[in-house]
Amino acid sequence: GPIAAYIFLTWIGFRYFKDLAATFDPQDDYRDLLGSWELVSQSEKSTQAIGRCEITCPNKRLSLSGTFEEGANPTVVWQSDFAFLDGNRLFYVYKLDSGSDSFIGYVRLHVKRPSRREHKRVDDMVGDWVALGAQRKRGRISFKRVA
Repeated sequence: GPIAAYIFLTWIGFRYFKDLAATFDPQDDYRDLLGSWELVSQSEKSTQAIGRCEITCPNKRLSLSGTFEEGANPTVVWQSDFAFLDGNRLFYVYKLDSGSDSFIGYVRLHVKRPSRREHKRVDDMVGDWVALGAQRKRGRISFKRVA
């Protein structure tokens, strides 16, 4: 009865705590993602933006930062507030201030990681983004590694 319930709840708690701790204290090796990237973003309204991105890993924390250029608009600088890799998916959240508008962006990229035996790096990633602010925007984004 109560003892079995206590043991079960304790086991569930440790299991989820371990998963949650792994998210915020990653043990993953990000070397195959680190470096310079070119990116192209296409909104659902067919507005295209291009930019650059640096993926770094200071203090074992995945970090993305870069620029966006959209037509004649001024270049916008952004940096991730939170980023993590879950298998073949890279998620990151960033804030974008473009003068008159401010957005919180959510990006999910598909990452085809090579096997550890191949010792190769990732050369491209593709995914979806959503930007929430005064208006809601969404689209597709692709990353290509800069040689």
